Amino acid sequence: MMNTHSMARSAAAIVAAAAMLAVGAVTASTAYAADDGAAQITINSPTAVNGNNMIAPSVNGRTFNAYELGSYEDVTLNAAKTAISGYSLKNANSVSDSDVMGWINQSVAGINLDSTLKDVMSCTGSGSATSCTFKGNAANLTPLQFVSRYFYGSGTDAYGNTHANQPLMRRFAQAAAGKLTTPSATVTGTSDDKVVFTNLPAEGLYLITEASTTAQSQSTIARAMVTGTAYSADGTVINQVEDTSTTPATTYDLGELYLKAEKVVVGKDVTDADGKAIKDELARAKSERTFTITTNVPNYDEYTNWTNPKFSITDAPTNLTLAIDSIKVTATKTDGSTPETTTLTKDTDYTVTPTDGGGFTVTLTKPVDLSGDSIKVTYTGVVTDVTVDTTTNKASVNFSNSPSDSSRHGNGSADDTKNIYVAALPLQKIKYATPATVLSGAVFAVTDTNGNPVNFDVNADGSVYSVDPTSTRANANQITSNTSSVELVGLGGDSTAPTTYTFTEQKAPTGYILGKTPVTFTLTVTPQYTANTMTGVAYKINGNATSGADFTNFVDSSDSGVLNGTVVTGTTMKTAADGTTTQVTTTRFEGSTIRVENTTNASDFAKTGGEITIVLAVVVALALIGAVCLIVARMRRNRA
Repeated sequence: MMNTHSMARSAAAIVAAAAMLAVGAVTASTAYAADDGAAQITINSPTAVNGNNMIAPSVNGRTFNAYELGSYEDVTLNAAKTAISGYSLKNANSVSDSDVMGWINQSVAGINLDSTLKDVMSCTGSGSATSCTFKGNAANLTPLQFVSRYFYGSGTDAYGNTHANQPLMRRFAQAAAGKLTTPSATVTGTSDDKVVFTNLPAEGLYLITEASTTAQSQSTIARAMVTGTAYSADGTVINQVEDTSTTPATTYDLGELYLKAEKVVVGKDVTDADGKAIKDELARAKSERTFTITTNVPNYDEYTNWTNPKFSITDAPTNLTLAIDSIKVTATKTDGSTPETTTLTKDTDYTVTPTDGGGFTVTLTKPVDLSGDSIKVTYTGVVTDVTVDTTTNKASVNFSNSPSDSSRHGNGSADDTKNIYVAALPLQKIKYATPATVLSGAVFAVTDTNGNPVNFDVNADGSVYSVDPTSTRANANQITSNTSSVELVGLGGDSTAPTTYTFTEQKAPTGYILGKTPVTFTLTVTPQYTANTMTGVAYKINGNATSGADFTNFVDSSDSGVLNGTVVTGTTMKTAADGTTTQVTTTRFEGSTIRVENTTNASDFAKTGGEITIVLAVVVALALIGAVCLIVARMRRNRA
């Protein structure tokens, strides 16, 4: 059995009224196992309280054990018989007064008793030698009756349990969980939101623990919890306790509690330097991105045997160069009003360890001090290569998830996958009027809207040209065609606005004619968005009006998708899938092929714009000469 620790929703609060009634209730009723649903306990998936950072896990697949501590005796109902106004407890057969007293001693060891407890309890010794006795109003109480009277809270815990913010009950449940070995009932959840014990042997007080299963790999194992079942009287199920010691009377429920466990998740966003998510941008080689990993620390601080838990965040990249010195870690605490964010100090609050492959691990020095906080790790990374299939940037969290086993750790789960988007399309040189003949050796120079060179790196076989402003390649802004097609990758990098490139042919393939006015056209790359998420890329090519070029005369019009600026919404590169870690993947919007023609016949240049001006000029000149000759001939005839 796991030595987990926690506290139930009503836990000892269900017997707060015992202060008034104790053992001598007015109306007596013996405890028994009921078939009407009274001897049941429902465990609900937890709910965040006051805007705290708690993330609720599912109860599906989780196995719980119930241990009977004691059964109800001498139960008194209120006048309307709608709530219990008092009762006593009889120890379960497997639980002795000595057992319970030992758990009480463990609960109070090392803590200062408040004024209420000092009036009813005297303790000597320290640590494991702590020994307590009851006095005053508690002198005649059994140990279990004492727990039910004094080990309860008045507030709501982080999971939604009311009357449950009492560390004494948490410590008591933890101590009992370490001793009880034979459960009274066991149940495994089959739905996300709740699981119900329906086979409890009697109406009374129970300790609930969780068995260790793979279901908690992304969450903590539940703390031990104490709660009571409902009570049945004359065929009616009473599921409330009414404490008339307060004004007005306090009423709380029986028979259900909220799971005292938390899910630990890790999410990742492309952000600005302050961690705010920003609009997606197309990437090129050497693009810099700021990433923020967000996760949450479990509530370690409430439990004595979680004094040295471990919590670390690891990012393992491929095709990304991470700037270790850029790492910034913040912690946000939520107290129900306004979040309070603190920038943590390296080597004091956390350490950074480089990992193989250029990644890192951030280890929190004292996770207990950051219990319940939301943690953000912000850093920068540079895209190494936009021509590869996948750029993974896997973030994972490793954390202590068992309060009874320091060697047991869980892993954070993936909330989403972020993408590094890349714009790409092929460029091909073909023979005029014979598109199946692909030509190599044509050279294009590429400039931006201001006439500045756009530099490319090229792979070994000359098939892929990647935009890279830092390229030191000779004639880095030139692209040379091959016998297939060259891929242009990384277009429109680091911008959310349209980006326009101008391509000017500088050299024709061997045996083909460049012409006096080289082929010139523009390519505009426009990212498309829904909110901040990129959903597509539009490509559009046009002739250069200043040169008089007519683009449609030297390109294969079968690729009208490029001509008309059709939006590419599907990605052609595979994106890696990983169910346990968050990752950034490279995904590419592939445009249609641009096919530019070349000719060996000068007479074809009338089709390519620049030369048409010359042809038209010759025609006009010949026409003028012919007209002059005609006039002269007529004048001669008239003179004759």
